[in-house]
Amino acid sequence: MPIAFVQSTIQAPGTVSSGSLAFASANTQGGLLLACFRTGTTDEVNPSITDTLGNTYSSIFNVPSSLVGRSYGFYAKDISSGPNTVSFVHTSAVLTRWAIHEYSGIDTVSPLDQVGSTIGKSTTPASPTVGITTGNELLFGWGAAERNPVWTAGTSYNLRVASSTLKIFSEDIVVSSTGTYRANAFLSSSGGWTMTIVTFFGTAAGAGSVVKPRLLGLLGVGA
Repeated sequence: MPIAFVQSTIQAPGTVSSGSLAFASANTQGGLLLACFRTGTTDEVNPSITDTLGNTYSSIFNVPSSLVGRSYGFYAKDISSGPNTVSFVHTSAVLTRWAIHEYSGIDTVSPLDQVGSTIGKSTTPASPTVGITTGNELLFGWGAAERNPVWTAGTSYNLRVASSTLKIFSEDIVVSSTGTYRANAFLSSSGGWTMTIVTFFGTAAGAGSVVKPRLLGLLGVGA
């Protein structure tokens, strides 16, 4: 099965210690779920993630920034099928913006490959460069901003969620060759940001919509 984006949704529940968000369509057996957050403080609130299908979530990243707050990411592999609502619980109430995503065609045993985050202040958020060692991977980018810019996806990336009001953004691309890659984006106005790249192995037979490393070489901080 080729790697494919299935669905995503976004929410700003306000200053809360818990919340829930439902997928618009039923999840598919064996897929991957991602839940990503931007909180309005650098204080650690240790989100705990569950869903109505009983999937298990693992932490991917936890990035504090004095300008942006804190960004978190979690994933669930080899998911169950059916209608699904994802929920979080913080250790204390904090301003929360978050989004959930579903992908298919991802390795069901050990999908996580590379993770890298950068903190900066400019109009060109960019993650660190990571090395991909297999020829079929999902590259997922998550960004959070200090102010209220309009987000534009990085070159060759697909925009998934973006809200200038909520100050969060996600993008993805599927790559078919080994090499070095980064996630980047463009902001309509300068400000603080965090940018994270997370890569996931596809299934052995996957061969989705792909981009070669030489094209992704365009994705520099100054691009």
